[in-house]
Amino acid sequence: MRVFLILSILYGGAAALAQNPKFQPLHDNQWLFGYTTSEPNEYHGEGRVIFYTNPPVIIKKVRVMDFEETNTSQCDANGNLLFYTNGLYIVNAAQDTMKGGHRINPADDVQTIFIQGVLALPLPESDQVYYLFHSESTFDPTPYAFGQVYRCFYSVIDMKNEGGLGEVVKANNIFLKDTLCYGKLTATKHANGRDWWLLIPKWNSSVYFKFLLTPDGLQSYGTQMLGIKPISNSGQAVFSPDGTKYVRYNSVGTDVGSFLDIFDFDRCTGMLSNPINIHQTTQVGMPGAAISPNSRYLYVSNGLWLHQYDLQATNVAASKVHIGTYDGYLSPSPTYFYMLQLAPNGKLYMNSASSVTTLHVIHSPDQPGTACRFEQHDLQLPVRNLWSLPNFPYYRLGPLDGSPCDTLGLDNLPAAHFRWEFWDTLSPLRVFFSDLSIYEPADWHWDFGDGITSTERSPVHAYASPGIYTVCLRVQNDYGADTACYEVTVGVTSINPKASGTEPLEVSVVPNPFHTVLAFAVPVEPWVRVDARLYDLTGREVAHTAWRGSSSDWHLGHLPQGVYLYELIAEDGRRKAGKVLKW
Repeated sequence: MRVFLILSILYGGAAALAQNPKFQPLHDNQWLFGYTTSEPNEYHGEGRVIFYTNPPVIIKKVRVMDFEETNTSQCDANGNLLFYTNGLYIVNAAQDTMKGGHRINPADDVQTIFIQGVLALPLPESDQVYYLFHSESTFDPTPYAFGQVYRCFYSVIDMKNEGGLGEVVKANNIFLKDTLCYGKLTATKHANGRDWWLLIPKWNSSVYFKFLLTPDGLQSYGTQMLGIKPISNSGQAVFSPDGTKYVRYNSVGTDVGSFLDIFDFDRCTGMLSNPINIHQTTQVGMPGAAISPNSRYLYVSNGLWLHQYDLQATNVAASKVHIGTYDGYLSPSPTYFYMLQLAPNGKLYMNSASSVTTLHVIHSPDQPGTACRFEQHDLQLPVRNLWSLPNFPYYRLGPLDGSPCDTLGLDNLPAAHFRWEFWDTLSPLRVFFSDLSIYEPADWHWDFGDGITSTERSPVHAYASPGIYTVCLRVQNDYGADTACYEVTVGVTSINPKASGTEPLEVSVVPNPFHTVLAFAVPVEPWVRVDARLYDLTGREVAHTAWRGSSSDWHLGHLPQGVYLYELIAEDGRRKAGKVLKW
């Protein structure tokens, strides 16, 4: 697990980020995982990942809803959880079934198993009303030679009702009924920067149904037929973050292979063009697809491997780079590669097609080839997750300035934001900065707080000595400029368990010696955050993780053998330090 640097004011910095209007929207801030069984145990329940802190906060809760492949959650613009669903019913932030949301799929009482079978969008020009799009869960998994009629619904949620817990005021409105390619619900912003395009593909066909969500509700924009006939089956569909590309990836079977269809997309008219079809005859497992924040690199997975394509290459098919092969890791089931999703922190996360407690992470997806820093089973969940990954559009896209549809007077006023982390454990003063600014910045100016500056978008900077530095990023374009500043702590912190002046924290750390995983048992309440840091004998920080609750597993198999010092700090200031041996 790689090293993350945290804000010097841990929760103050996070709260400022979550509440600052410049960083809106954070509708995808909280991701929910997990399922229940008839015999609950430590691996079952809800695992929640909250992204507005650096690193993300991971907590465990009790929950009765099961997630499988259909999963989404919705936060308000400040990142506060509003509701979540598995495509069958809706639960509010109080962990109760939302009024009117007890049954949003009238066709079936069994678990929905569509990839991208549900999608939530805020109604344009409203901060209280949300449209939830969901597919019919009953389907015939007959091989690709046959199609079946499916229904697509939308339900309307008004968060002003029920004391702010929300109410489904319109449920199960059928807006499309046809032989559809099940799932693959995805959306992107219209060129006016306000409305939402929604595309739904027809089964084994080049026909696409187009819809536009406006302040007046959902409107049909008919269909479009292209010159190719894709094969339909399980897989993902995704728009690039800038809305210029639409990708549909289908895995059909060992006898047919997989099909990757790439289109240009016109955000003004909703039209697809310039189709590229890449047919791979080797079929391994279930497919996933996602596109990097800079909209250049497409990542596709298929069970045992992960590939990258350059969407700006003259020959996209020939640009394929092999990024990784499944390493055989069990957690406790095989952590095969499956679906991908872009997170608010600019990283791509990938789940597995089995019940596991980890997610794979692409840390720098804007970089070509293996420089994207793909780490298998890098994020540890506190629960087992069965096939599930939440489905989100990209919420931080503005208008297409200067286009015929740029008619609302909205401008791409840039909003500065960045993250920072250590990757080189042999150079502890070397910091990797990643630009997360939104709304089309064109120029970047970094001040690292030590007299050195840079105009790179995502620079690497080596400090001369440890310390706390105020790092500022200024971004600008033709419409304006914005600056974000954070205090970055570089170097070693104290490992004295009494440094805070409080009683030491009683912790069980096992096994010791360890080989790959350290297990912690900490006597704190489930909502209390615990930070853990690991140092080598020279005092260099080599790993950092954080969680909420009394227990967590820390995967450290990537570290060399040797003696390490650990420090655990609870939210109330109690600390514990000690030594562990890795063999």
